[in-house]
Amino acid sequence: MNYACETSKRAIAMNRRDTDAWSRTWGGDGVWEFSDNRIEGRENIVSFWQDTMSAFPIVFHTHLCGLVDLQDDTGRCRWYIHELVVDASNTEKRFLGVYHDTC
Repeated sequence: MNYACETSKRAIAMNRRDTDAWSRTWGGDGVWEFSDNRIEGRENIVSFWQDTMSAFPIVFHTHLCGLVDLQDDTGRCRWYIHELVVDASNTEKRFLGVYHDTC
């Protein structure tokens, strides 16, 4: 599996607001720790994502760089991200952060 490609698929799906494509980047038993939230299971993750995205008419999500550490059948990944969003009141916000993934 090409982990960088899979992560890019997630970012592209987010920017396009393609729920089906974004959903396919999660395992059925996936866990997303987002801010102070822990969401478990693909269906719950997608529902939470859709609710969150509805507050932002414009979202641009990018990965700045990433590292993948492969051990046996597991990939541990760290991705530095930058997001630009515009909310319903036309206020621009920027987020910088780090995603930690296990694949």
